[in-house]
Amino acid sequence: MLYNGATDAPTLESAVAVAIKKSLLTYSTMISLVTNNLLQKSLSFSTIRKDEDDIYIVMITLLWQTRNVNVQDIQVRGHAFCTNKPSSPSKYDPTPTTATVALVSENPPPFPLPTRYDKIPSAKVSSWCRIRKPLEQRFKLEQYDVGEVILTRLLENDKVELLEGLTSNVFVVYNDGTLRTPIGSVLHGYARQLVIEAAKRMGWIVVTDEPICLEDAQKGCWKEVFLTSSIRLVIPVGKVLVPIKNNDDSNHLTTIWSSYKNNYNKWSELYHNIINHIHS
Repeated sequence: MLYNGATDAPTLESAVAVAIKKSLLTYSTMISLVTNNLLQKSLSFSTIRKDEDDIYIVMITLLWQTRNVNVQDIQVRGHAFCTNKPSSPSKYDPTPTTATVALVSENPPPFPLPTRYDKIPSAKVSSWCRIRKPLEQRFKLEQYDVGEVILTRLLENDKVELLEGLTSNVFVVYNDGTLRTPIGSVLHGYARQLVIEAAKRMGWIVVTDEPICLEDAQKGCWKEVFLTSSIRLVIPVGKVLVPIKNNDDSNHLTTIWSSYKNNYNKWSELYHNIINHIHS
């Protein structure tokens, strides 16, 4: 059995996240102005070619920070970046990535794993970039070509629930054709919402009230796994790895699920539905 090393201890980040969440509604106009200004500036410095099939990604980062102890007095700062490199959605053919499940094999866990589900997960807190470093160091191993680490939670029945990636949302297609993604305890990413809307347009069943359990992979219930992010939109997963215990205390991973011999590509259908819907 694998154990999630999470701790339920309250943190300062939780309080900050609550403050930010309460302040966003008040400062929605300011946020819109800052975003539009950043977008215009980033595009004005770009040498963008006019091509119907090309798209350009502009990455905008916004930071909300309190000026003082008064949570109603916040400062909004932002940064925009564009590579000026066009990409063609019709030619999008990504190499499937490898994802590692963030678990420890010892019980009790030797150390708590950083988590988000108990710290207002619907809000993005800038300190998460620092907090998640131990997860990247322990599970994003270069020798396994790991592209993402999936956060987990131990359920009351001792099953392990998959929640989200460090920088992405998680989707799993089950053998019955249903599409599962967590609705609680995760960040509701923009790309995640686009995929859910696309699936509903295509008449697919999206399940958000049933957990994605690691044990389901062991039972052969998973047909496909993919991730979503605001940068790459949809990324197929080729392998899901879990850590295994070794006597030499070194980090080793083993495959618990693989798309090998499984020519099932719902992610591609969803991706092209989103692109066509945007163009229409």
